[in-house]
Amino acid sequence: MRKLLGLLCLLLVMVAMVSCGSQPAEQEQQTADVTEPAETEKEDVLNIPQLSDEEIYSLYDQTQPYVEANFYFGTPMNDLDPDWSTVDSNYANPSLKYHSLDEFRTHMLTDYALSERFVDFLLEKQTDSGMLSEHDGGLYVVAANRGSDITVGNEISRTVMRIGEAFVTLRITYETVDDTTGEHKVTGSFDADNVLLYENGRWVWDEIAEYR
Repeated sequence: MRKLLGLLCLLLVMVAMVSCGSQPAEQEQQTADVTEPAETEKEDVLNIPQLSDEEIYSLYDQTQPYVEANFYFGTPMNDLDPDWSTVDSNYANPSLKYHSLDEFRTHMLTDYALSERFVDFLLEKQTDSGMLSEHDGGLYVVAANRGSDITVGNEISRTVMRIGEAFVTLRITYETVDDTTGEHKVTGSFDADNVLLYENGRWVWDEIAEYR
């Protein structure tokens, strides 16, 4: 009987030792499963193509005039190609190119280096003001524009500030001027920051400063 009890105790000790020995392996597997996505994300960040300063300047010069002319100074008349022969009671003209905000949004995201957040911001700004509206199966636009700020002078400098692998700020410094007497008198300067980020496989502007 004592021999039988001794054998049972020995078996229990052996089982306990095997169980304890297997725990580190399971913990190691769990740790590997947790850290693997982080390694993948790190590899994705390292694969982001980096732009030179000149490429950033060029991308800004291609995109900023479109945003300024169509959303800061007025409405996107050229892109929408409104039919001036049909004017409704609100003096809005239906677009011949796009029949919905979704179509126009897709056009902006496809043809210009703009982020989804920034495009939605620009469109919301126009729709909230009533300059752009969608109804009766058509996209309507109101002809409008404004003048520029006469206190803003010439561009002085451009500075690229790289924040991580997928985020860049382009800071542009401009003159402030006093033009009340007809003379271009420089009174100081100010900075305007423009934000560039990597989104959906390409570099896009997430903010273009409305500086004048």
